[in-house]
Amino acid sequence: MGCWSAWLNLIAAILSTIGAGLGAAALWLAPDPTFLTKLGAVGATAATLGGIAWIISAAIALRDCLKSEGGDQATIDRLESEIQRLQQEVDKLKGH
Repeated sequence: MGCWSAWLNLIAAILSTIGAGLGAAALWLAPDPTFLTKLGAVGATAATLGGIAWIISAAIALRDCLKSEGGDQATIDRLESEIQRLQQEVDKLKGH
């Protein structure tokens, strides 16, 4: 019961990252590119990458909370799998 804030943090991270990603795509594909449009696209892209890091952090916090509360092992295992998958994707983006 004490992991509600961790769940909400993960949901907020996911929704914010989706929003930033959509904003970045819209700005990059803008039909009338200006300096400000491209500057906004760079900022939204950076926000999207930061959101991915936030998702990983929130998933780790949720996993740790569920472990400490004696949560469902299947949920913990799914979180572990998703954390590893996301970290691999980040490593690909970094060029490792």
